[in-house]
Amino acid sequence: MPTPPETSPSPVRWDFFLAHAHADSAVARRLYELLQPHARAFLDAACLKLGDDWDTEIARAQRESWVTVVLVSSRTAKAYYQREEVAAAIQQARQNPDSHRVVPIYLSLADQDTATVYGLRLKQGLTLSETLSIEDAAQKLRELLGQLGVGTPATGPAPNLPPGTDTRGLWHAPPASWVAPIATNRWRYKAIAFDVDGTLLRGPDFEFSWSRIWAALNVSKAVQNELRREYRRRAEADPSRAARIAAYQKWCEEAVGHFKRRGLTRDRIRQITTPLELTQNCRDSLRKLRENGLVVVLVSGGIQTFLEDRFPDVRDYADYIFINQLTFAPDGALQGIHPSSYDFEGKAEALDLVCQHVGCTADETVFVGDHFNDEAIMLRAKLSIAYPPQDSVSEGVASVSIREDDLSLILPHVFVE
Repeated sequence: MPTPPETSPSPVRWDFFLAHAHADSAVARRLYELLQPHARAFLDAACLKLGDDWDTEIARAQRESWVTVVLVSSRTAKAYYQREEVAAAIQQARQNPDSHRVVPIYLSLADQDTATVYGLRLKQGLTLSETLSIEDAAQKLRELLGQLGVGTPATGPAPNLPPGTDTRGLWHAPPASWVAPIATNRWRYKAIAFDVDGTLLRGPDFEFSWSRIWAALNVSKAVQNELRREYRRRAEADPSRAARIAAYQKWCEEAVGHFKRRGLTRDRIRQITTPLELTQNCRDSLRKLRENGLVVVLVSGGIQTFLEDRFPDVRDYADYIFINQLTFAPDGALQGIHPSSYDFEGKAEALDLVCQHVGCTADETVFVGDHFNDEAIMLRAKLSIAYPPQDSVSEGVASVSIREDDLSLILPHVFVE
């Protein structure tokens, strides 16, 4: 197996610099988490450590950013350091309007009436409300970056996907300028897809992110089973793809309704995910796959916050990610869900979509998973690896079974000429 030479990192140019009052740190942290898998975001508390010259590093990061995002609240007027950062950003934007922008995010409708910082009412301003969640604001920021034509291109569904593509659940995709590396790939397999829960993400008695939350909130098995029965009843009543997806999405929404009634918050999910870890040699193995010209795909019926918490740099290791996405209010309370169209049979459809986009066939793909809901995609991929086999379905369908917790063990099966 070839080992590509190490390359030196390019000079940092931050896509977003987050300026906020100390009292709004929780909202700033949440926005940072949402931007970070898709762009280079700078948040002082996340990017600096004890011993750093904070004043110098913060000033440098602000100068080297494309967009300064200002969180505006009733606390802003008394936030001395934030005012200094905003003043510098506005001056920079006035001097170099093509290389820097300043965008305010008002944390509530009431904050629009708050005395603005240095006349900060700009047309790109956003206001969090019942109809605009912080997740929506993060997406609009990424779109703005793409519109400006600067920094890291906004991610999300690439514009040259086939017309009519169902992008519900496509959380990350390459930018339009991306060229799939399969032309330089000398191996038999051109793309590899992974399950997440129980495969890349491991933990004591961990199988599914959904069941982890059910258990943490002490939701009875009777409630869970009733939702499952309703899902199956709807799905079996109409075998069409549209009806199947509608039944799944209805299940997701009803489950999230139970989570909301039990007060689930973003901080509570962080606690729930704390015991979980990535499988051994995860990052190194994914990096080697990409270095060798394979397109890396994550296809999960799980929840994106588990990836955000335990694999925050996942964008650096995967080209496409299909997953359900929870949304939260500015105070961290669970708000809703954007359900995926790509679970169960949909996992195989996600693989077909990627193949169509990058120019390979299912006979040139690998899938790595562990459970019964991976059956359809295991049957679609040419090589299927049960890692580890968790039930008779995954073990019976897979071409190869690996029980050891070491992702590098899949590589000899993948790097075949």
